[in-house]
Amino acid sequence: MEIFPHNEKHDFDLELVLEALKRCPCENGDIDLREYLVAYNELCRYSGLSVQFILEFMSRIRKCSDLDRTSKIATEVYEQTLSKHHPWFTRKMAAIAVYLLPSRKDLIHVMCKQEYQTALQLLDKVVTAGRHVYDLTEKLYSDHDLLYIP
Repeated sequence: MEIFPHNEKHDFDLELVLEALKRCPCENGDIDLREYLVAYNELCRYSGLSVQFILEFMSRIRKCSDLDRTSKIATEVYEQTLSKHHPWFTRKMAAIAVYLLPSRKDLIHVMCKQEYQTALQLLDKVVTAGRHVYDLTEKLYSDHDLLYIP
């Protein structure tokens, strides 16, 4: 039974992933690797999109001014990354949620325990390291043909 449309764009559905993972164990205790890989691929595909959003958002935050509205940045980044994978209702709810985000300075003040300048330096390091890890992971998946597991 096919759960996910192969090589077709579709919305992420955690229920389908969980259903596939439940079917992985066989009666003899072994794991049905095909079912596991299909569910794992689906989970990685969506989490990779989330990482893309987070890294791009942090990258843009570190480059903007203290008074820039992070809501505008979040909206632009969301539209470039996650929105194309979400249904209409989710896109509208995301737009409402990001509308309430504060300026960069206020966001960093609320979210970080460090001094402001230290937080900005750490943001730079996190984005650089995060992009490196993301790129290596994507390359590994690509090299082993794991981006589109049947």
